[in-house]
Amino acid sequence: MPSSLPPFPLFGIFEREYLQTELGVGVDGNNPVFICASEDAVNAVHGDSIIIDDADLDGTPGTTEFKVVSIQPDGTGLTTLELEEQ
Repeated sequence: MPSSLPPFPLFGIFEREYLQTELGVGVDGNNPVFICASEDAVNAVHGDSIIIDDADLDGTPGTTEFKVVSIQPDGTGLTTLELEEQ
C-alpha cells in the first residue's frame, strides 16, 4: 500500500543502468534506482510514486513517474529505491 504522505521533494542520485541478459535470446533493459539518505526514505513503502524531473537526462523538458518496487538500506546511511517506470 503506497504511503499516505503528501508529495515532497527528495534529493538523491537517479541512475538508469543499462542491462543486457542472455536467456537464449538477448534481452535489453534498464534497472532504474534512486539513491538517497536513509533518513529521507524512512517513510518509503512499496508502491510509492517517485517523479523524476528528467529534463536534463535527454535534453527534452518533462518528467517520468516511477513506482518503488524495492527498498534497500545499505547500513551506512544510504538507501537504494529500486524503481519501475509507469
